[in-house]
Order: sequence, then structure tokens, then C-alpha cells
Amino acid sequence: MPNVTVICFFSSLLCYGLGFLKLSSLNNAIMDNIGYDFNIVVLIATSYFVMAIFFAVIGFVCYISNKKVNKKLLKVRDVDFRGNPRQEQEIA
Repeated sequence: MPNVTVICFFSSLLCYGLGFLKLSSLNNAIMDNIGYDFNIVVLIATSYFVMAIFFAVIGFVCYISNKKVNKKLLKVRDVDFRGNPRQEQEIA
């Protein structure tokens, strides 16, 4: 897997964890009847979840594009200089 894909997937997990922590802090605040604005916490948690989805999609696109490039490189390597496909050699 390329480095960009790994970084995107780990960033996605990090953003998901941060969103989950924000929601759990919101749940604790509701249970303890702490009076502060819940809209900001919900907005931040939602933005973390949106970033998690964004990073997951970007990582998946990088992974798929890398696989397509590798398949094209394998096809190019199987052709000799004259454009003829290489013959498979049998190992005795």
C-alpha cells in the first residue's frame, strides 16, 4: 500500500476517534446537566465525522489508482522490445 493511502486511513481513524470523544463528552454533559452550548460540540463532532469519511474516500481512491497503475506496469513488462509478448520459460 502506498504511503498516502496509509496516512489517509490513519487520519480517518483519528478523526473518527475525535468525533466519538466529542459525542461522549456531549453525552456526559447532558447527563450531568451542565449548562453550555451543545450546538458547538455537535458541530465539531459532525465535522470530525465528515473529515473521517473524506479521508477514507481519498485513501480508497489512492489505493485503487495505485492498483491500476501496477497492472499497467505489469502489462508493459510482459512485452519485449519488438512489441511481441514474451514467451514463458519452463523451469526444469
